[in-house]
Amino acid sequence: DWVILDLDPGAATTWADTVTVANTTRALLEALDLPSVLKTSGQRGLHVLVPLAPGHSVQDAHELARLLARALARALPSIVTVESEKERRGGRLFVDHLQSFVGKSLACPYTLRAVDGAPVSAPLAWDELSARLDPRALNLRTILRRLDERGDLAAPLLAGRARLAPAIRALRETSG
Repeated sequence: DWVILDLDPGAATTWADTVTVANTTRALLEALDLPSVLKTSGQRGLHVLVPLAPGHSVQDAHELARLLARALARALPSIVTVESEKERRGGRLFVDHLQSFVGKSLACPYTLRAVDGAPVSAPLAWDELSARLDPRALNLRTILRRLDERGDLAAPLLAGRARLAPAIRALRETSG
């Protein structure tokens, strides 16, 4: 149903770095004419999801995620890595493109996380994302009021329209 990029901050990653990577991801997706939904992970990171039109395979989703992650690592090499081994990441943000598989677990929108402060994996409007945003403020105590005020920002995930073939072709052409 979705292509998922998990923006997983490393030890040396600041929140501002995470915001930069997310905004670069959005710009890349927009250039590829792909819609996206942003949400907090409920921890330190962010998730960017591309809602798919019917008819795509898991392999299609994985290929797009892989190509996007590599493009981000090329665009932001000082703060982004696609290295899955923590010891080899150098503290950089890991763009985890290995989430687009059947059976992978994901903190779905509005999932309550079992950590202090009861944060929620909360969908965000892209214009909310800034260095001043505190993801911990999106929690069990605030999420219902937020839903009343903002509506369901995850709703586009249920009406996927993205067609991946053109984006995959474009990314393959630019990656050499």
